Amino acid sequence: MFNFHFQKGREKESGSELELQKKKSTLSVQSALYAVFYRKRVQVNIDESKLVDACVEPVTCNGRSFTLMEDSGFKKIIDPIIEGLGGKIAINAQNLRHKVAEAAANMCNVIKDEIKNRLICLKLDCATRIDRSILGINIQFIAGGQIVLRTLAMREIKGRHTSEFLKTLVMDSITNYGIKPMQLYSGTDNGSNMVKMVQIMIEDQEEDCSSESSSSTEEEQVGMKDKENGCT
Repeated sequence: MFNFHFQKGREKESGSELELQKKKSTLSVQSALYAVFYRKRVQVNIDESKLVDACVEPVTCNGRSFTLMEDSGFKKIIDPIIEGLGGKIAINAQNLRHKVAEAAANMCNVIKDEIKNRLICLKLDCATRIDRSILGINIQFIAGGQIVLRTLAMREIKGRHTSEFLKTLVMDSITNYGIKPMQLYSGTDNGSNMVKMVQIMIEDQEEDCSSESSSSTEEEQVGMKDKENGCT
């Protein structure tokens, strides 16, 4: 009799264990299905404008190439975000070039407004790397009691580093920002060709001022003669 009840108890325990294993198996299957069909998602607080700006920044500020936009790893990150925004924008190297050009034009307009009718210190520097020479053109000015530094251009020098040729590059760059030679009160660089270039710019400015003064004097004299002739 005892053996009979013991056997029944063992069978009952075995049945409970089987049911527990079945439940665990069912739960694991459900978890796997949930992982497949209900993947974890995150909500990102970003719009189209912020996304484009974020893609422009690696090129303009972090020294990355436009080809980054075509990398497969970058696409895996950016494509789901674009899809979540409705898929109305395209992020690629070609589009980013246009965006960088637009950003540069906007920054140029900002600098134009900042330096309007201000005295400016011109800062120049030239560097050569891998057979390429680059001329950096920067300016300093005072705004709100603070020294402000702005980079106007990074020009590749494809000719000889003569003072006349460098002057042409510099004048071309500062003209794009509406800077007049009379706004420049100093230029800084240790190179002899740079020093001579600044001296040439100063001499040209003095000649322009002299010619303008002579022209105005001649006009005044002609006006006075006309008045005298009219009186007589």
